[in-house]
Parts: sequence; C-alpha cells; structure tokens
Amino acid sequence: MARRIAASILLTVWATLIVGGFVAYWVTRTVLIADLDDLLTQRAVSLANARARGEPEESATAQRPLSTLQDRFQIRDEIGTIFSSGEVPAERPVPAPQKAAFVKLGEGQWVRTVAVKVSVPAANASVRPRELTVVYSSPADQLYRVLSRLALTLTVCGVAAGAAAAG
Repeated sequence: MARRIAASILLTVWATLIVGGFVAYWVTRTVLIADLDDLLTQRAVSLANARARGEPEESATAQRPLSTLQDRFQIRDEIGTIFSSGEVPAERPVPAPQKAAFVKLGEGQWVRTVAVKVSVPAANASVRPRELTVVYSSPADQLYRVLSRLALTLTVCGVAAGAAAAG
C-alpha cells in the first residue's frame, strides 16, 4: 500500500514537472514572438509613413534599437511594388507577404515576416487615403537559439528535479 502511494506521488510530481516545463516554454515563446512582431510592425508602419511623406526609408529606420543590417522590406500600393530594400541580393529575396510567420530562406536562415496594411493620407485632402502594404522581415535565428537553450534548460532541470523526487 505504501509503495502504491509513493508511486502515485512520484507520478504526480513528474507529470507536474512535465506540464510545468511545457507551459513555461510555451508562454515564454509566445511572449518573445509577440514582442518581435510588435517591433517589426512598428518598423513597417514607420517605413510606410516615411514613404508617404516622400522621405527616404533610411530616415524612418535610423532610430531603430536593434541592428537591422539584414532586415528586408517591400512597400506595395494598390498598383504594385513601390519600393524594396535595395541591399537584398537576388539569392535572398523578400519572403512572400504573410500576416506574421516564420520563413526559412534558401540558405537556411530563419526570418520573421509581418505584413502590415497602413492607410496614409494623401497630399491633397480631396483624394482618398492610399493603402500601403509593408512586408517587413528580420532575422529570427537569435530567437531560435534562445528558445533552444530554454528548452534544453527546462529539460535538464525537469530531469534533475524528477530524479531528486524519485530519490
């Protein structure tokens, strides 16, 4: 009888550790991705507004808090493409427009892509506002490394706690 109770307690502890680890990973992953999406959306909107005012895109991106040398973007209106980031070589194209998704490029690099529709006022008040779609992508390899380390840490800590509970 005592062994059954001990086994039940041990299984309950292990199940709690496993579920807690998954929940901790999922919540952390969700928060990090939401923060990245917010940052990319802010950059996309500032690009659209700069383009609508006729300013160079560099003026909208000069005050970015992160290094964005590998960022990519396209600005489209109802007619077609207006502008693409010029520093993107042909073998590394801007990913297809998506609301928010991870995209793996040909060379194996992961990027997070967001598509944002921005309504910018026209210069003449009698003309309807222009709808611009900005597709903005930024490398996500660092996020993947952080999430991999978190998963490894949670796994090691969970196994160690499970072994301690069994002991």
